[in-house]
Order: sequence, then C-alpha cells, then structure tokens
Amino acid sequence: MGGPVSMKKPYSLHRFFVGVLLATTLVVCLVTLVVWQSSLRQQQDQLRESRFQFSLTQVRASLESGLRLGFATGDLPGAQNLIEQVRARQSDILSIDIFDSRGTILFSTDQGGLGSSVPMAWRNPCTAGAGALWRGQTQDSDLQCVALVNSFDQVAGGVMLRYRLPSRAVSAVELPQAWPLMLMGVLVVVGMAASQGRAGMQALDQRALALRLALLGKQSPPEDHDPLWGHAVQPGIAAMARLEAELAQTDAEAERLDKLEAS
Repeated sequence: MGGPVSMKKPYSLHRFFVGVLLATTLVVCLVTLVVWQSSLRQQQDQLRESRFQFSLTQVRASLESGLRLGFATGDLPGAQNLIEQVRARQSDILSIDIFDSRGTILFSTDQGGLGSSVPMAWRNPCTAGAGALWRGQTQDSDLQCVALVNSFDQVAGGVMLRYRLPSRAVSAVELPQAWPLMLMGVLVVVGMAASQGRAGMQALDQRALALRLALLGKQSPPEDHDPLWGHAVQPGIAAMARLEAELAQTDAEAERLDKLEAS
C-alpha cells in the first residue's frame, strides 16, 4: 500500500477502563455515604419521636387512672407534679398541657398558659379519636396530643406535649465506625474488578493494535476467521485500496496532461 505513514501512540483501553472504574467507585461511595447518613438521621428522628410518645403515653395512663376513680379533670391528684417530672427529664420538651373537654388548660409546665384555651385546630383532631395519637407542628415546635377518656368512655380532655424541632443544620459528614473495614472491602472489590478488567482490556488492546497496524499496512492482516477483522477491517482495507487506485489514476492523468502542455 502507500508510503510510510506516521503512527501516533495508540489509545489504550486500559486508561479508559481505569478512569471509568475509579469514577464509578467514587460515585458509588458518595451515594452510599449520603444514603447511609439520610437513613441514620431518619432513624434518629424516629427514636426521638418514640421517646416523646412514650412519655405522653405514661402521662395519659396515670391521668386516666384518676379519671376512672371518679375525679374530674381539674381535680386529678398529682397531675402537676407528674408533668413537671416528665418535663424535667427531657430538656427538649417545651411544655406539657392538660386541658378539659372545652379546651381550657388546667395544668401546665408553662404557668403563663394556665387558663388559656387550646386552639380548636389542635383540640378537635386530638380529641376526635379517643386513644389515637395526633401530631402537629408550629413554626418553632412539634406537637403530640392524646385524648383523656373517663370511666364512661367519654372524652374528658387531653394532654398536649410540645417539643423542640430537630436541628435542621447540615452536620458534617460522619463516617461509620467500621469505615476502615468497609474501605478495605471496597478496595478488594475494586482490585478484583481492575484485575478482571485489565485482562479483558489487554486482549482487546492487542486486537485493536493488530487491526490498526493492518489498516496502516505495517503488518499482515489477521486471519479471516476473526469476526472483528472480517466485519470491520476488511471493508476498510478494500476502500483504502480503491482510494489509492483512484489517486494513482488521477496522478497518471495529471502527468499526461502536463506532458501534453509541455509539448
């Protein structure tokens, strides 16, 4: 085929494979870390909510014991001390209010709220389902509320627990305690994938180089039974041969015309 053709260093599939593998590993690790952090925060929020619910359930059980003994909601013995003790055990609790069926606050850890009324938007859903927990939210707090049921299965009031919102600040990324073991596992997997990929890429590199050299006329073409050669390279060789023939014919015609003009 034609004269010598300069040949640049062939592109290596090894570098491409390593780049893709490293990028994929990085993305997978970052996504896994983000998902793990999100799941951890969700579990923490659920545990926090459960802790407040447990405290509220304890208060309700104690107060309903007094109601079943015939006490009115406003005369429940030890109600104030009970809610003060629960409030003291958990600093995130802002207030605990005990109100009657009309929504008037009878006992509260916030003395400024005594005698005021619980908003209907909170009281109605709280007392609508006896025994069911109702949750709400304000701009600065979360709410949990349960109804108080007397011995006649009538709603005699409710207990509302108001507590701080969880911190919305974005915390620094925290690695799991077993991160060295996890990192070692990732490196082992990446190493195995790199080893397997390198073996496959090396074979493809060798075939691609042989086909490239054959196209450039640097070595004999591979055997015809190679499917890649038969379907991809042979048509290219034939096309290049036809192009060289046409170029040779054009050069010959140009040389003939030059000779005619010279004569």
